Amino acid sequence: MGGDPSTDALFFFTIFFARPYRTVSVPAPQSWCPYCTSAKRALAASAGKVADAPPPHIIELDSRPDGAAIQAALARLTSRRTVPNVFVGGATVGGGDDVVSLHSSGALKQMLRAAPQTLSAANAAAAAAAVAKEKTKGAPPPPGAAATPGAATAAAAKAGAAAKAGAAAAAAAGAASPPPAGLRTVLFGAGCFWGVELAYARVVGVTKTAVGYAGGTVASPTYPAVCTGRTGHTEVVRVVHDPAVVSLRALLNVFADRHDPTVRNRVGNDAGTQYRSAVFVDTDAEAAVVRAWAAEVAATRKKEVTTEIRVGVPFWAAEAAHQQYLEKKGQKATKGAKTPIRCYG
Repeated sequence: MGGDPSTDALFFFTIFFARPYRTVSVPAPQSWCPYCTSAKRALAASAGKVADAPPPHIIELDSRPDGAAIQAALARLTSRRTVPNVFVGGATVGGGDDVVSLHSSGALKQMLRAAPQTLSAANAAAAAAAVAKEKTKGAPPPPGAAATPGAATAAAAKAGAAAKAGAAAAAAAGAASPPPAGLRTVLFGAGCFWGVELAYARVVGVTKTAVGYAGGTVASPTYPAVCTGRTGHTEVVRVVHDPAVVSLRALLNVFADRHDPTVRNRVGNDAGTQYRSAVFVDTDAEAAVVRAWAAEVAATRKKEVTTEIRVGVPFWAAEAAHQQYLEKKGQKATKGAKTPIRCYG
């Protein structure tokens, strides 16, 4: 179900949602691959419970002469030799066995429900990049500029940077958009946000994560500014979750596992107010849950809990390079993964 694209093509099966490939009903005709068959059945069962689930697009590469080329393209797209073969809402999910596990836990249904919004954010980023590219394409050189290959290269680099900036801005806006109906958001600050995000991405019932900054006094903070400790922000992870699948209290248990909430302004080797412990929620009722949790932790550990607990704190998405950082470095973000999290990739 993965590996070297040049040798593994006949064993590869991929499902896309809202992608421009041929659409088939789910389940598709019986496949000789047991992973593929079970994945189709799991998708059919979960999709049947979501009224607006996007239609699946299925490609069985063992039946296509260009299968190896498609898999090689997917390997380049995901920057992995072992290619995740199921995508929901533009995000990688994993292999056929991962899909079955997600279906059994109920998480696949939540992913399908959130897929349209996720794709909208991705499409907004792509549109912003396209607009930025068109604005720079064919523009006359500035007065005094030399029409040389070097100048053309510099202009192309500038256009690329503008496109990336536009995409990053759209992605940041999407990360902070309201969640779909029935889902809730919480901001967790527990030190360096890379490892915290990966820990929550693995939780069944968590439909989306994004890293960023919260709790400060400066609008649209940047990573270098936050690192000075002078903006008042702390690094946080915005967690979107389905309370019917995973409760706020369960998410707080993950929070406590990632750091010691009785230590002030320090998590491991990371010290400063930008690494302080914090939980920012949307309602007073949620804040009451967090305070009750904090009281229990303080009583158990016989130490004061330093976690900052506030309601309605604005979230500023971090730069694109920080989003899903450890997953991009090859660490598993699949639901239920137990491999140790290495905080620095």
